[in-house]
Amino acid sequence: KALCDAGMNAEFIYGSDDLDPMDSLPVYLPKEKWSPCMGMPLCNIPAPGEGAANYADYYFQEFQEVFEKLGVKPRIYKMSEVYKSGKLDKWIKIVLENADKIRETYKRVSGSEKGTEWLPFNVICEKCGKIGTTRVYDFDGKEVQYKCEPNLVAWAQGCGFESRTSPFNGNGKCPWK
Repeated sequence: KALCDAGMNAEFIYGSDDLDPMDSLPVYLPKEKWSPCMGMPLCNIPAPGEGAANYADYYFQEFQEVFEKLGVKPRIYKMSEVYKSGKLDKWIKIVLENADKIRETYKRVSGSEKGTEWLPFNVICEKCGKIGTTRVYDFDGKEVQYKCEPNLVAWAQGCGFESRTSPFNGNGKCPWK
């Protein structure tokens, strides 16, 4: 806004990371109803109230209300739509084909050691619909092999399903790092 007020050409672009997994549960939501959603992409979880298509949109409305009050008009995009559009498919393939370099970067930058089977991609389990519990460990150039691990994370339970699937067109996402 300050740049525009100063006569400069600027645009505020804001993204919703709605493909991220539900990794915490608000205390005011009933645990028995919402716990099964833990690990699912936020865009694939029902809205906890009226006026939104899904969980992510429901809470994203708060950001939009603040933008309106401030007079800010960002161009908003949803990561789920960007992934589904195929715009990132070329980059997903590059990431998967260069997993060794990414593992090396993790180690050099953060000291984090990823095993040689770790691939930088989170696929949505075809059986239970969770993204936060899947471990991708093979890529043949067209499909990834994965397992929905029962104990991969402390906040969600995977179903144990193992399969191969395409990583493209919204079937998963790259890690945020």
